[in-house]
Amino acid sequence: MIIQKLTMIDLRYSVINSPLDDLKKDRGVIQGRLKKIKDEEKKTAVTKELDEINLKIQTAESELQRMRDEGDYEFKEKVLLSFRDVSRMPPYFFTWKRYEPNNNYREFREAKVDGWRPVTKDEPYWPSPLPPDEHGYYVAGDVIWMKRSLKDHIMDKLASEKRNINLASDKLKAFNDELKSMGANIPDGMAEEFGQQILDSTLSDYRP
Repeated sequence: MIIQKLTMIDLRYSVINSPLDDLKKDRGVIQGRLKKIKDEEKKTAVTKELDEINLKIQTAESELQRMRDEGDYEFKEKVLLSFRDVSRMPPYFFTWKRYEPNNNYREFREAKVDGWRPVTKDEPYWPSPLPPDEHGYYVAGDVIWMKRSLKDHIMDKLASEKRNINLASDKLKAFNDELKSMGANIPDGMAEEFGQQILDSTLSDYRP
């Protein structure tokens, strides 16, 4: 499976090899000089210099867009996303959702209702080494890479866990009540062990 070979990359902490940032800094310097010049002849020369660097910036932006469109990335640094390291923790949770045209993308549309959004090539996240498709999405076979707010994802998980624990507790109470109604003389330690098995079994059934 190609998904097993993918690595989530956070481009916020990376620099795609491009002269764009340096060119923009140079443009700022030239613009600052231009504001201070009063001599028209010198102003014309600096304006020409500004036009030339604007053309270079336009060319660099076009090349950078081509790299993003085609997945032709060159990095000075790549940082792996991590949900255990705060310095590398993104504000989103990522997962793969089914993306099947034969059922009119039902799972994909349901995921969007739940707050999931497809990750696009214009965002600073990349499931390396998968290139974006013609729509700018990251699709591997019949699944698509999606994201949702990490805060919303955690809150939903906590709510789900609470419901599961309540359900398990109800099962445990019913188990204990049944033992009492049958007059079963089971040692407390054994009853507690049986009850914990029911609790663990229920939570394993409902945890995603």
